[in-house]
Amino acid sequence: MKKFVAILVLSSLPYQSYASCANNNEIEALDFKAIQSSMMVAALSCEKQKEYNKFMNKYNDKLSKGGSVIKSYFKRIYGDAYESKLSSFVTKIANIATKESMTGAPDDYCNDTEQAFKELLSIEDNNLARFTSRKKFSSFHGFPSC
Repeated sequence: MKKFVAILVLSSLPYQSYASCANNNEIEALDFKAIQSSMMVAALSCEKQKEYNKFMNKYNDKLSKGGSVIKSYFKRIYGDAYESKLSSFVTKIANIATKESMTGAPDDYCNDTEQAFKELLSIEDNNLARFTSRKKFSSFHGFPSC
């Protein structure tokens, strides 16, 4: 009986792993949520609220659609517990962004922030994935790609 249970558990692992992995659209939405959270913390830490508001205006549609994608992803992997898991996720990435803002010299962080805002406000939507991949945003959420 123990062998049967062990085989059953082990045989379900690849499916569970696959079921929780994120497709390209979900990864893009998760990465962009990490960018948004990072930029929010940066705006508050470096007095860049004006730039943050411009960022939010430019990417409002993308953030809204991404929020729906993330919600669907969390429903898929967490079922009825998705709301609490989603809330924990948002808190987690905000905490990571806050921790990053307190690491190193404040002037360096704010200079990097200013450069990131300039880049985000000047690039086209189709180049956003390239910006995201050059940065560390995917490590903020930690979800595996399919």
